[in-house]
Amino acid sequence: MLKERREATRNVAAALRPVEQASDQFTAMTARCIATMLEERAKAGLPFELGAAAFKLAAETMTSSLENRERLLHLHGLLKAIPAQIGIRGYGDNGCPDDVLTTNDGDGKVVAMTSTS
Repeated sequence: MLKERREATRNVAAALRPVEQASDQFTAMTARCIATMLEERAKAGLPFELGAAAFKLAAETMTSSLENRERLLHLHGLLKAIPAQIGIRGYGDNGCPDDVLTTNDGDGKVVAMTSTS
């Protein structure tokens, strides 16, 4: 039973990592797109007001991607707490030490806890 729980923990972590990476990549690509839009408009000598609606939508997309990144950080913190809840002593991977698990306490603060299970 513990073996299956450890495997489940590893599998979930392995599934989350590419989601976090994709989030960062999407945010960076969106920022590069906005910069390119601005640079190309200026380079072509086009009026400043041209594409205002597109720039606004691109900026809103960027804001949404950053908000989604915050949600992923919260999700990561919540998932880190689960191994202790299912009897796994610790979990070590990418900043998740074996003996200390961190989680968001719901008020935006990250708290550390040591598993006693």
